[in-house]
Amino acid sequence: MDEPTGNLDEQTGESVRELIESLRDQIGIAFVLVTHDMAMARSLGRVLRLEQGELFQEL
Repeated sequence: MDEPTGNLDEQTGESVRELIESLRDQIGIAFVLVTHDMAMARSLGRVLRLEQGELFQEL
């Protein structure tokens, strides 16, 4: 997903984040999500950061 909440109001964005978490937890599905919203990224689990063509795991 590329910026799945980027153009949404805060309440709708939160609903989308909750849906992603629910699907992850209930079905065991994984998502690749690209976002500039680090708060959202961190709330969803494992975070990788792409910097100058290299991936780094956020701690």
